[in-house]
Amino acid sequence: MFGRDLFRRAVAACIDVGRPLLVVALLQAGAAQAAPKEPFELLHQFDAPTDGRGAAEGLVLGPDGRFYAVNALEGALGGGTAYAVDKHGVFTVLHAFNPWIEGSEAHGRLVSASDGSLYGVLSGGGAHGCGSIFRMSPSDGATEILHSFVRGAEGCKPLGGIVQGPDGVFYGTTSEGGAYQWGTVFRWAPGQRARVLHHFTHSDGDGGYPLRGVTMSADGLAVYGVTYRGGAQDSGVIFKVGTDGTDYSVLRSFDDKIGLSASGELVLAKDGNFYGPTARGGAGHYGTIYRLTPAGDVSVMHSFVSFSDVGQNPAGRLTLGEHGMLYGTTTYGGANAQGTIFALSRDGVMTVMHSFAADEFGFNAGGNLARAHGYLYGVTGNRGWPLPTAGTVFRIRKLEPGNEATSGGAL
Repeated sequence: MFGRDLFRRAVAACIDVGRPLLVVALLQAGAAQAAPKEPFELLHQFDAPTDGRGAAEGLVLGPDGRFYAVNALEGALGGGTAYAVDKHGVFTVLHAFNPWIEGSEAHGRLVSASDGSLYGVLSGGGAHGCGSIFRMSPSDGATEILHSFVRGAEGCKPLGGIVQGPDGVFYGTTSEGGAYQWGTVFRWAPGQRARVLHHFTHSDGDGGYPLRGVTMSADGLAVYGVTYRGGAQDSGVIFKVGTDGTDYSVLRSFDDKIGLSASGELVLAKDGNFYGPTARGGAGHYGTIYRLTPAGDVSVMHSFVSFSDVGQNPAGRLTLGEHGMLYGTTTYGGANAQGTIFALSRDGVMTVMHSFAADEFGFNAGGNLARAHGYLYGVTGNRGWPLPTAGTVFRIRKLEPGNEATSGGAL
């Protein structure tokens, strides 16, 4: 790209001038492992009028080896888009949502379902104005609206996407509506109405306003999730409910100790525990990565602090690597104050893999990282060079024991 080398030299000069202050800040905050020298590659820069913008919860690997995702805003019809991108950066807009007919503002990750189709949610529009569930062909983008939510009966504005259980049924949350207007947990199958498993009350310790989706239990008989409001400090709860709607329970309220404001859905690891991020709170006040046992016991694996090269305010579903590795992104902080990509080992060792800057590679990543082909693939919400625009698709080589030499061998 024309001018990239000149731009990088200018940025390097600015960093050199401020290096003493940066070193002092890192010493105060406590630095992580040295950033590994892994290649960070730009695959695509979003063009909002055609590609859309407002990157959602990251990429999903399809059976054909391509990655699929949605942008919530703009696109050719103004209602957002669904797209595919391969490992070489070949980008295809599969569908532009029509906000007047289909709905708009696709949120959450797409699901590559057992029938070979992609499923997702729109948070706006639909027959009742409360969003909908759609099915899409990954080959040609043909899209069909299968269900429109009803505010009081089923909930409204699904923001967290859906997940398919081993029974073939889809599960998710709505952020509003339901019997108490604080959102719901639902199950749905094609050709059926949505069935509410729980109506959030935002009272008596219950949660409310779930912004994220749910995660299946290991046996497929329950779903676990988080809310953004409610609980002891009105900063959300961790909940569990059976797939048949029985045995709903609040497992833990978020607090200053384990973190506040859950910023990503839970992920179930091979050790049988769930892992997730919070955007605030914790010992460092800028979010945490926590571990949840199926019984509801919570422990903090890492607390983020300000002025740290690790970053602050983690966001998005964590990605499981080999040998217990967890990958994730922060929205802010890091060496350039624009967020980071990090790797967290099962023994709590944190490694910064990349620090975003306001340049052509993008910044403010907020979704999960897809792991495939020896790399991690992800999206950013913004790009700052040469002009501010709609974000990027990138990849970076994953950090595993097989390439531990680049991380000092700590992982």
